[in-house]
Formats: sequence, C-alpha cells, structure tokens
Amino acid sequence: MSILDELLKSVETLPLDEQMKKVCLEIFKEEKKNIIDISDIPTGPNIFLAVQVPGIINKDICFICLERVSRGEYIVTLWAKQAETDTEVKRTLKWEAKSNELVKILKLFTDKVSFMRGQ
Repeated sequence: MSILDELLKSVETLPLDEQMKKVCLEIFKEEKKNIIDISDIPTGPNIFLAVQVPGIINKDICFICLERVSRGEYIVTLWAKQAETDTEVKRTLKWEAKSNELVKILKLFTDKVSFMRGQ
C-alpha cells in the first residue's frame, strides 16, 4: 500500500473538507521544497494547496492551486505573474471540479500540475 493510499484510508470517515485539508497539508509538506520564493505563493482561507509549476514562458512564476468555492465544492486554478515585476500573483485560469469525491478532485489537480510540468 502506498503512502497516498494509507493517507486516503486514514481520512475516509471525515467530511470532505476535512479530508481535503489533511491530504493537502501532507502534499504541501513534500512540495514545499520545490517553491523558489515562498513569498510568491497564493494565500487565502480557501486555498488548500498551492504547487509551483513552470510558467508558460520563462519569465513567469506560476502556481496551480486547489481552492474551495463553498463547502464541498472545489476549483483548480492557475496563478501567475511575471518574475521581473513586484506585483502579486493573480488568478488567470480556473477549472471546476465537477465532483464531490476526494480522489476525483485530486486527479483533476494532479492532471493540471503534470500538464504544466510537461509530463
């Protein structure tokens, strides 16, 4: 059994939002080392996970985020800014997670991260 399988099994009895918080916290612990400048990371009470990905062009700083819209409803978003500016990252794209199942929402998130990383 993989680490992710064990994690999913340990949270399966919790409500969806609590499941998502715990799983995202564990994923972020692993992905944190890949963030170049932690001050660029999008933050907010409903951003559960932010993973840095390569930009569309080399001058971009981009993050794929998993955000809660309302209880049990999630979207995956792309936040970006040009590296040479002092502005904050801004949401540029969003994809709705048309499911209320943890695994399906995480699959949409990982698909977008993989695409932006060229995998």
